[in-house]
Amino acid sequence: MFEVANRRVIVTGAAQGLGKEFVRRLLQEGCGVCISDVDTTKGLETKSEFQKQFGLDDNGVCFVKCDVSVKEDWQELWDTAEKMLEGPIEVLVNNAGVHPGHGWEKNLDINLYGVSRGCFMAIERMGRSNGGRGGRIVNVASVAGFTNGGLGVIEHMGYNMAKHGVVALTKGFKFAEPTVYDTEGIKCYAIAPYYVDTNLVRSSFELSKDDPGKWSVRGQTIASMEDLQKSTKQRLLTVTEVGAGLMKSLQYDQDGACYIIFPDCPLIDYPINQTLEFISVVLIAKRIAGHFRVELFTYKHLLAILLITFVLAYHLFLYLLSWIF
Repeated sequence: MFEVANRRVIVTGAAQGLGKEFVRRLLQEGCGVCISDVDTTKGLETKSEFQKQFGLDDNGVCFVKCDVSVKEDWQELWDTAEKMLEGPIEVLVNNAGVHPGHGWEKNLDINLYGVSRGCFMAIERMGRSNGGRGGRIVNVASVAGFTNGGLGVIEHMGYNMAKHGVVALTKGFKFAEPTVYDTEGIKCYAIAPYYVDTNLVRSSFELSKDDPGKWSVRGQTIASMEDLQKSTKQRLLTVTEVGAGLMKSLQYDQDGACYIIFPDCPLIDYPINQTLEFISVVLIAKRIAGHFRVELFTYKHLLAILLITFVLAYHLFLYLLSWIF
């Protein structure tokens, strides 16, 4: 368990939505928090709101403008946050992001490269090899980091690309040799929410007004929250549910873990190592499918082989029972 109370934290994309909820929960734990966002107006409003609510000044909760896609902004963010919070940053919540409609380039710039810059800046500034104390990084991924499609036209796939990359980077902290925790005292894990009722999701509905085909799920045009829930047959998450997931991830403190947050489900610790499954598929394709000269091995072959194996094992089991008794 990572004791988050009274730590100094940076939360990106924190002027509203999920980031704002993360800040609120961290302030409740006595943390000093730097709110970071590209929207200065909303960022300062959020800072003022929390200062009044918690009776704090800029030493307790501050705001620093940062475009996470700009390397120099990260340096300025970290320097200013440590100056205003009067001490070293110990936790980074990598939350800033954009919706798929911004196009594949901007999605990669912000949702992937921005998160990556944050991770490596955190290693540089919190790492023990540079005199830091170590710390924690929580990346905000998405279920889109484990699935494919469902976001509209091909230009929107930058969102999936980015979130898959965030999941891969997060896992890398566990499997790097040596691990980042061993060398720098830093762990990283990710939370991966389903659709959340935020302005980010709502603003993406504007896509369908000009071009009804731009955002669709299973062939259905999505232009409202109601359309989205009807198409997916799932309710949307609330920011409070995702905020609870963030705090639980810090409690479990499992390096490289990816926690899926899905409506009406417990937190799902998604397996971070699929090596066994990969090797199993390759061996089956090599030893069995290769023997029958199958040119293209697909999951249909895999399922058929597994079914045959199950049937043979079942009959063998029955035969052994009859022989014993």
